[in-house]
Amino acid sequence: MDRKEFMKALTALGITSVLPKDILKAQTINYKPMQKADSTIQQILAYGMHAPSSHNTQPWKVKIDENKIKVFGDFQRRLPFVDPNNREFLLSISAFIETIDNAAMAIGNQLEIEPFLGSISADKELFSIEMKGNKQSSSNATLSLIENRFTDRKNYNIGEMSKQNITNLQDLDRENIHFFSSNSPKGKIISDLQIQAFTKQSNDKSKQSELSDWLRFDKDQKEKSGDGLFPEMLGLNGLPKFVWYSFFNKKSAIGNSFVEQGIKSAIEQVKHTSGFLVITSNSSENISIYESGRLYQKALLKCTELSIRNHTISQILEEEPMKNDISDNLELKKPIQFIIRLGYSNQDGYGKHIRRSINSIII
Repeated sequence: MDRKEFMKALTALGITSVLPKDILKAQTINYKPMQKADSTIQQILAYGMHAPSSHNTQPWKVKIDENKIKVFGDFQRRLPFVDPNNREFLLSISAFIETIDNAAMAIGNQLEIEPFLGSISADKELFSIEMKGNKQSSSNATLSLIENRFTDRKNYNIGEMSKQNITNLQDLDRENIHFFSSNSPKGKIISDLQIQAFTKQSNDKSKQSELSDWLRFDKDQKEKSGDGLFPEMLGLNGLPKFVWYSFFNKKSAIGNSFVEQGIKSAIEQVKHTSGFLVITSNSSENISIYESGRLYQKALLKCTELSIRNHTISQILEEEPMKNDISDNLELKKPIQFIIRLGYSNQDGYGKHIRRSINSIII
């Protein structure tokens, strides 16, 4: 990280005034290797733990019975203030399903997946999965994409997206993947509404407190919990990471300074964005939301393959009246399930996966 990017990171944390300006040398990060698994199903689940989820809550749990997996939602990991209807909860679990399905195929197996999504409640089985016989193994490239996918919340290079890259993304589902350049009228509407939504949510004490429950200010929690948002996942490394652990806590996260700097950072993020990928669903029914969650992970893995940085911005779909305004202004006539910042960057990606152990999700 050069000095310019380092100072940006400190500014985002609101601490530039309290630190010596000559401490600029970054520290080395040592990440845990891929979790080892003692069965094919556990190997598949280990890759599934790399799936994206809101606030990195990882809201899934499973039962294993020989070659079958039953998937449940973990209601203790819901976000009731920003996601009262469990839409993001189901989307996160659906991305997990897509991830284990990809991993199974990559290591030479096939999954038969049956959803039970008439309703979502605590202790209700949501998916029944049966592992079928071996088939020709596909490339290990898929497993690499699963492991290397990450969210990049930093600023991107200013410039247009490659038309070929846009085509490659939209080819995943022409009906439900839409792209808007940040310089287009609709792209500017997305930017404006995201800032309004982010500002409103940041000033909502209940929602900010819910976020603070998932911000990790103790580095020992990386081993203990393996969930939530650590500084590495927010793009912080070296001294900014040290300051995060040394000077900030849960109380800080709901303070005015933290909130104000977060809003400033969000403004810079949308300024430094090439465009927005919008994923819609065919309806608001749970089965369509499930399909969108799977499509979302497909799109993120394609972004990883194409070296496109990405950052899902959720506030615009969580806050009134912005979520209604965005649907009207984009004229998509389908429910919007995701809006994702896209762009390119010359910076190293610091957003590494920090995940729970496989045993923690098995019941």
